[in-house]
Amino acid sequence: MRAAPSPSRSRPREGRQEVLRLLREPRFEADAVAQTLARTRAADMAARERFEAAVVDFATTLSPPDRQKLADGLARRAQTPSAASSSRP
Repeated sequence: MRAAPSPSRSRPREGRQEVLRLLREPRFEADAVAQTLARTRAADMAARERFEAAVVDFATTLSPPDRQKLADGLARRAQTPSAASSSRP
């Protein structure tokens, strides 16, 4: 069974859901949407920074051949659009 995402990992998703909710409101509040987008973007960047730092930390423990495998895997992942990113607003 998969662990629940940490609060810091779920913030970007929650922010995107909030943007969608705000867009559906009968009365459009551009400032609220813009503020929510800014918070969501900041949460996305923070999550990316944590991921990148973890990759660097992990890579320091690897041999050169294993770092090559890691790079190859990351390159494949970057070329394959995920289902999560295709549903982003």
